[in-house]
Amino acid sequence: LGEHNPHVKLVAVNNNPLYNQPAYIQAFDRQEGLASTPNWEYLSSDNPATLRKVYKEYGVPAETLPAGAMLGHSDIAYVINQRGQLTEELDMDPGPGTAATQSSFATELAEAANKTLAAS
Repeated sequence: LGEHNPHVKLVAVNNNPLYNQPAYIQAFDRQEGLASTPNWEYLSSDNPATLRKVYKEYGVPAETLPAGAMLGHSDIAYVINQRGQLTEELDMDPGPGTAATQSSFATELAEAANKTLAAS
């Protein structure tokens, strides 16, 4: 993101009601190489209903899967400008976990953020 980096915040919303404790979130961040990512936030709640409110606010379908292991959801990234307006919706289904898909995910998200910041 270069010069735009200080103006971007990356926010993820936890969707696993079984693993919502801070230690799990920190372990996930380390595993995914996000622990040192600037402006990264991971929101969680010990109440799945709270998470469903977030999904409802953004029109993301979420359903509790059998045995309550996860909430089924789509993989969507939202780009929201500084005025809180949704500027772009990205289908971020990563597919198989390869270096290529991780790289394209980061590139696509950075391009959308730069585009939104340029328009601000």
